[in-house]
Amino acid sequence: TNRRQARHALAYVLNNWRKHREDARSGALVDRFSSGISFRGWTAYADPEFRFAMPADYEPMVVWEPRTWLLSAGWMIYGRIDFYEVPSAPKRPGHDAGLGRRGFAEG
Repeated sequence: TNRRQARHALAYVLNNWRKHREDARSGALVDRFSSGISFRGWTAYADPEFRFAMPADYEPMVVWEPRTWLLSAGWMIYGRIDFYEVPSAPKRPGHDAGLGRRGFAEG
């Protein structure tokens, strides 16, 4: 597995609910039945002021931090993951998930 494949796998696991349109009814940024709320690789976390607004009835899942460099930092060379990035969907104009030319994060 390389860094690009790791990023695609993370985006798929975290945003697959959007591919199946489970997000259409919820209005939430992440699937409440996933570990997405604990994930720190979202594009929004590039802003140090960003915080999730937790629903009052939310019970967080037990989550293990990644143990490998690839899953903790290596994949980020290809850019953070956007909340609205849909796995295996064609890119929409103006929605590049924070990626610059050649798919690398700019900035």
